[in-house]
Amino acid sequence: MSEKVTKSKRNGQYELIRVAAMFFVIGVHLVETLPVDTPRRTLYNSVFSLIFYTCNGLFFMLSGKFALGGAYKSKEDRKRYFQKRILNLILPMIFFMWLRSAYSVRGDIFHLEFWNLCLRNILCDYMGKDYWFLYLLLGNLLIAPFLSKAFTKAGKGELQFFVGVGILYSALCVYLPYVGFSMEWKYLFAEWTFYFCLGYCLEQIVESTMWLQPTFLLHVGCGSF
Repeated sequence: MSEKVTKSKRNGQYELIRVAAMFFVIGVHLVETLPVDTPRRTLYNSVFSLIFYTCNGLFFMLSGKFALGGAYKSKEDRKRYFQKRILNLILPMIFFMWLRSAYSVRGDIFHLEFWNLCLRNILCDYMGKDYWFLYLLLGNLLIAPFLSKAFTKAGKGELQFFVGVGILYSALCVYLPYVGFSMEWKYLFAEWTFYFCLGYCLEQIVESTMWLQPTFLLHVGCGSF
């Protein structure tokens, strides 16, 4: 199969995951409005939450798959990559944060206090709001060209070991609090960065084409999360 045909086919499948993840984001906020005043409604809330909350992992895995698997062989490649991130992510992100800041002061933007507020919102204060996803994703995307050199040169066994350590770390984060401990060692295994790396690793370490089908991964992931 030619490279052109393969790329076209896979793009369509990954777009399906992207669209599904967008609907899941909407579902997350809808679930928050569901009443939990009966056992049945509580069960529905829990089930839907487990399904819809996979949206974050799906977005990070998709981003990591393409960012870490990109070609950054020359200075021009890296320049082109960062230009796209600035135009497609950083500038729109700053613009909408500015709009939200302006809305919060009812358009009264012609004084120093507003610009101080806006700067604080952009740098840190909006991290606790809906923009948390963008803060974390942006950091991963900016470091992707450098991490890519390590991941693309790693062998299958090394990637398997990396994923194994990540799964073990995630398990410790989940279960240690039940016995009075917490896991504070972080780096690439913390929060959503591991999902970002996992997006690239999966296709490198899984051999069966069935397991690599994005639509199959979507169904299995939603069912097991």
